[in-house]
Amino acid sequence: MTSDSDIRFYTGLPDYATFIALYNFVKLKPGFSLNYYSSYTNASKDPSYIVSRGRPSNLCELDELFLTLTRLRLCLLEKDLSERFDILQVFAT
Repeated sequence: MTSDSDIRFYTGLPDYATFIALYNFVKLKPGFSLNYYSSYTNASKDPSYIVSRGRPSNLCELDELFLTLTRLRLCLLEKDLSERFDILQVFAT
């Protein structure tokens, strides 16, 4: 994320400012929790709906968004992404 041309290449977004605007639009609000397994939950209404699966993330939310957009844009494999972002690849059981 060092330059607008890198952002354009890896995410398809025109520049870093647009990337930050997208992040601010989609980032979680207080009392709202998102999980990747069964849609969304609203922790303030019913905490029993919160589902925790998998390991905690080593990436900050901004890096998670960048990784997701990069995977979608470039169709990179999980092993490649795990090496690029220095994270463990988790295998589904």
